[in-house]
Amino acid sequence: MVTLLNVFAPKLVEVSADKPKKVVDAGAGPVQIRNRDELVTVYLGDEDIDPTSQVVAILDPLGSQSVDGKKDIWAMTLPGTSAIVNAIPTGLSGEVSPAAIAAQIYGQSVPLARKPINLGNGSGDVAAATIIPLLSAAPVTQPAYQLYLFLQADNSGTTIPFCKLHMKWTDTSSGLMLDLDQLLVPVGFPSFCDVFVTGPAREDQITLTLENLDPSVSVSYTYTCTQTSQVYTELRAIQGDTNTMPTTLSKASQIPQFGVLYASAPTIMPGTPSQHIANTWTGSASLAIDNTGQANAVLVQVLDPGIALGGSAIYTHSFSGIFASVQVAAGAIATALIALPNGPVVLKITNLGTTGAISPSVILVRNDK
Repeated sequence: MVTLLNVFAPKLVEVSADKPKKVVDAGAGPVQIRNRDELVTVYLGDEDIDPTSQVVAILDPLGSQSVDGKKDIWAMTLPGTSAIVNAIPTGLSGEVSPAAIAAQIYGQSVPLARKPINLGNGSGDVAAATIIPLLSAAPVTQPAYQLYLFLQADNSGTTIPFCKLHMKWTDTSSGLMLDLDQLLVPVGFPSFCDVFVTGPAREDQITLTLENLDPSVSVSYTYTCTQTSQVYTELRAIQGDTNTMPTTLSKASQIPQFGVLYASAPTIMPGTPSQHIANTWTGSASLAIDNTGQANAVLVQVLDPGIALGGSAIYTHSFSGIFASVQVAAGAIATALIALPNGPVVLKITNLGTTGAISPSVILVRNDK
């Protein structure tokens, strides 16, 4: 008995722009021609095929074409490209694998691909007590965004070393602003403070503005913002630097790459509390206080930085400025899970005794869950 496989066996042919390659022999019977390349288009015709100057049959990337096999069919690609063509007798399996489809999606930067697309970038100065635009009604077609922001005071005289980042999301189908995120970002001096911000695209258009909260000192900024199909389900910001700030808000020991937002074991006398600013993290964090071996109780407060600077709260005006307060007896240990605001906090450590110094160990660790 003569079968199709006796007449024509499946074959792979590498085609390029150098010269046409025969992919089907006349008399082979019904054949399916499949382009195995995820990105390169293949052109089919007779022996003198020229895809740049004549009408030809087009075989799209990962595409297929069924022919009757009654005559020779030749194939080639455009200059600078090549592809593998699979000629398969009709009736045999010629399905494209899911892996090949996934590779094609990624290579063509379809929104499902995890490949960032630039929304905007730049650098400059924002004057004291001023708001400037970073992005104006930028269209967003992917499900999430990523933002890198670097801030540095132009001199050491700043009294409120923070900027507010305003993220305005708009639904272009209705023209309505449907959501607004805000983030408090610390300003460094003499080096930049930096934050990496990620989150979901809440609508299909974003406007970013940067507000300098300091009343007298300008701030230098550098930023880049991309959209991506990486899945981020909520707003997150992590500060990656350990640089100094140009005020009394000095830093303790931070290792943000390890998730440590604050670590300190200061020696504290009664009546002279210690306070340091922690690195920015928008999420929850674990606070651990080790007061073992200490003669007095200790009070650890997590504060709005505006209160720590001696003014009003920055995050909201009708607020005491205390996000958490934990008192630990002499010789004891305590832990607490704290919800942090969209920006940095200050940890204030107070010796509750009337005499004698204490050196409690206090650490604040980011919780990614």
